[in-house]
Amino acid sequence: MKIRFLLSLLFLLSGCLVGPNYKPPVELLPDTFSENRSMDQCCIDENLAHWWTVFNDPLLNDLLAESLLRNFDLRIAIEKICQARANYRVQVAQIFPELDADVQVTRSRTSQTLTSTSAFDFPPIQSFYQAGIDAIWQIDIFGGLRRAARSAYNSWEASIEDARTVRVLILSEIAMTYTNIRALQQLQEIATQKVKLDEATLKLGNDLFEAGLTNEQEIETDIATLEDDRAALLVFDIQLKQAIYSLAVLVGRPPETFLEQFSSLEPIPNGCGKVPVGLPSDLLRRRPDIRSAERNLAAATEQIGVAVANLFPQLSLTGSSASFSANPLQGANIGFASNFFTKWFTAPSRIWGIGLLSSWPFFDFGKRRALVDEQVSIEHQSLLNYEKTVISALQEVESDLVAYFNEEIRLQSLNLAVEANRRSLDLISDLYQAGLNNLSQVLAAEEIWLNSLIDFTSSQQALTINLIALYKALGGGWECSYMP
Repeated sequence: MKIRFLLSLLFLLSGCLVGPNYKPPVELLPDTFSENRSMDQCCIDENLAHWWTVFNDPLLNDLLAESLLRNFDLRIAIEKICQARANYRVQVAQIFPELDADVQVTRSRTSQTLTSTSAFDFPPIQSFYQAGIDAIWQIDIFGGLRRAARSAYNSWEASIEDARTVRVLILSEIAMTYTNIRALQQLQEIATQKVKLDEATLKLGNDLFEAGLTNEQEIETDIATLEDDRAALLVFDIQLKQAIYSLAVLVGRPPETFLEQFSSLEPIPNGCGKVPVGLPSDLLRRRPDIRSAERNLAAATEQIGVAVANLFPQLSLTGSSASFSANPLQGANIGFASNFFTKWFTAPSRIWGIGLLSSWPFFDFGKRRALVDEQVSIEHQSLLNYEKTVISALQEVESDLVAYFNEEIRLQSLNLAVEANRRSLDLISDLYQAGLNNLSQVLAAEEIWLNSLIDFTSSQQALTINLIALYKALGGGWECSYMP
């Protein structure tokens, strides 16, 4: 009855939890984004889950799917989830008793010429056999172990959100790199046309120079223009191959096997008219970095309780059967010990003991109180980091929205300029065919058209990049991801 009463009292005391309980932070957010210029459109989870499908690019879809299986950063992030989950299991196990089995078999000889043993009639050779079960248990009276387990669980959840953040970053980085590759291909093609145009201009200049209709200075200018454009063409080739190699690493493939994927010239993924915009409350729910910051705040709050629990007495059921004879009031154990193997597991060889160990560091020069203050400061830092993450997320979305909408307007203007320059080139070419102007006017008009085409292509690239950045800012894609 006394033992039962003692155990009941211990379990009753173990219900105490010192330290602050976690309360999720409350953020006052605006109802909508200031740069949201399409209020009738609303982003839903299904749109964000596979946002890259809006581009209708099969190769991009395949690369993104492959990266989710092969990307090294994502695989490392998933392993960190497994590590955090294992740490949580360790912390939970600390709450419960630990049972250990001890077996000790020794045979020894004692010197018969030692003064300390000569007065005793002991056989010089002795055997010792011992087996037992030990109970080791730190009783969680003030909840420090439970707080540590809760903190580990919150850290586990934070690691899941961190992996989701990595996933969003990888998908967006691959999509951006893919867009840059397609844009560089287009710009490389335009640069090739400019080189051909420069060669035609130089040939025309040489013909005019031989006919005495121009001077050497104009020839040298044409040569300089041609060489500059040839040099720019090489830069495009360098940038294109470097982007392809970077994409290979992001996907998880060796770079040297990736060039053949981009042997053909394909258009830039179209980013026009594809802006899903939701409310800031949806942003908080979608963005994994915000969710990770909130979970880290919860973990830091629980750690304050761990530090506070260390200020109070600790009661332990510790020890082992091997050390029981030295300290019979410390530990709980049961077993058998004998000098004879045949009598090892007999009733007279039984040993057992039970004892409690209580410790209370009542004077440590303020060390444990300082540890509490340290954890409180860490919790404040986590709260500030959470608030900073929320504000930074709102700023990121606003910036991406204004960049996208203004680039979309700019693209429309550049498209009109390309069409106008193309019509001007066609008109000048018709006049040249009719003998009403010369070839130099045609070449000059073609150069103007190609330059406007470069600006238009760069704007296409920027618009798609801004759209991808907006999807990333909205935290798109994590709803359908699997994390262990």
